[in-house]
Amino acid sequence: NDCKSYYHASAEVIGLGVEKLIGQIRQAGEHIKILLVSPILLGEKVWEPEYDPEFDEQSVETSRQLKTVYSRIAKKHGIDFLAASDVAEPSSRDREHMDEESHRRFAEAVYERLAG
Repeated sequence: NDCKSYYHASAEVIGLGVEKLIGQIRQAGEHIKILLVSPILLGEKVWEPEYDPEFDEQSVETSRQLKTVYSRIAKKHGIDFLAASDVAEPSSRDREHMDEESHRRFAEAVYERLAG
């Protein structure tokens, strides 16, 4: 949702919000393990009226940049990282949310990361 056009948020600005959340978690306890997950990509033309016009072309581009930004943040803070876009994709139904198969692949990837 941070990629919606009315926020005008770049991937870097979204990353600043993520870093703030990491700081809040660290204040609650330095020992807390964190798995930072970058989101799936938005589907092409997700902004079309029959899908979600709250997004635009820049939203899709921003969603593509988040993996790199989140990965850099994870390295900076010494936390685990998973790119949801490496294992899941938006459904053709709405070009925005995962379908059942993508949820399954994502859940397996999270499980493997946490169990490993």
